[in-house]
Amino acid sequence: MTGVARADVPQSTLDSSVTSIDVASTVRSLTLPVESLKTETITGGVTSITLSADVLFDFGKATLTPAAASTVSHLAARLSQARGAVSVVGHTDSIGTPADNLALSLARAQTVRTALLSGLTGRPVQVVASGRGELAPVAPNALGGKDNPVGRAKNRRVVISFR
Repeated sequence: MTGVARADVPQSTLDSSVTSIDVASTVRSLTLPVESLKTETITGGVTSITLSADVLFDFGKATLTPAAASTVSHLAARLSQARGAVSVVGHTDSIGTPADNLALSLARAQTVRTALLSGLTGRPVQVVASGRGELAPVAPNALGGKDNPVGRAKNRRVVISFR
């Protein structure tokens, strides 16, 4: 029980068992790189939405997290106005074998495709999924022969493109 002294233990013993902490000297500021959940670019009339796979999926998995499923279903409304096919391309970092990465990137793209299709209303839209594995990195997976976690995180992504 907090705040109640036991009758069989002297108060001085209880007071000496309490350790004070200087919060100002023990709490440290921590700066971590934070990847954006979503970036969007428009080039030549093609809109490309890049979603961080770290937010969409657990490591090495192709099942959308509940928060990611909501994000993807909200994107589906935008696709109902797409002219032509919508492309969903999965990408991975270089951890694992090239064959495993290719399979994982395709499975993730197919999962996003399925979520987009389930959220589409109105006219039918063709949505095509493909995987690139580790073949199209946007950042180095390693720098100077050492692992580059920030670069690898940028490479784990799903890109949705449409006109």
